[in-house]
Amino acid sequence: MNAGKKVELDFVKFINYKKYSDLNPNLKEFIKFLFNSIKDEDILQCKRLNTLGKSDIKIKLKDTIKYISIKSGSQNSVHTEKLETFITFLRQIGIKEEILSILLLYHFGDGTKDGTGKIRWSAEEAKLKYTKEINKFNQFINNHFSLEKLINRILFEGTSNKIVANVIYYGDIKCGVWAEKEELLKYFLKNKCFYINTPHFSSLTYQNWCRNIYFNRKSEEHRYYIQIKWFSILSDISKIRKQNDNFIN
Repeated sequence: MNAGKKVELDFVKFINYKKYSDLNPNLKEFIKFLFNSIKDEDILQCKRLNTLGKSDIKIKLKDTIKYISIKSGSQNSVHTEKLETFITFLRQIGIKEEILSILLLYHFGDGTKDGTGKIRWSAEEAKLKYTKEINKFNQFINNHFSLEKLINRILFEGTSNKIVANVIYYGDIKCGVWAEKEELLKYFLKNKCFYINTPHFSSLTYQNWCRNIYFNRKSEEHRYYIQIKWFSILSDISKIRKQNDNFIN
């Protein structure tokens, strides 16, 4: 069992059919955030979801349901998708072919836009070769409209768009930080000028899932997938909680 699955199952174990008063201090604070009017004797329901969407668990109080995306660990990968479908999505939201070409050049890192080059570069080498182009990509993509569409897909909807996450939780049942969708969108749209020398969407960074620079047959399929990482997840969500909780208080 991987660590992420264990955290999800722990949420179910320690919340499902439990009274609010029986929860540990961290879970009490989180559940109070989700259901502001909850009372000590109220009983919660919690279920792990086996879907392809971004929601990992759902927590129910009476007739109200909240869908939660749980992140844990240090890798902080928040989205994986086929390059082909991601490029199609970018076209659908109006990204120019010139900008898409930059992303493809960086993604494959072999001098081509289709991965047919004979020499493959590391991510660091690709960044150096395409520094100006990457800067142009970032300046173009980090606008209000594109960011909102991208963040929704990467963090809340995924590619299936069936069950949209309401809240992102980072941590485990004993200690965590969290923010709801609207808080995160506002934060990303306000803080979109991060200096990151790789294609990025606010503080979410883009990478090829596997560059396969040594032409390993077993790894070649993964070369045609993208991966989005959120290295500052703890810092970003902590800032949101501190700002918003102080505002409320």
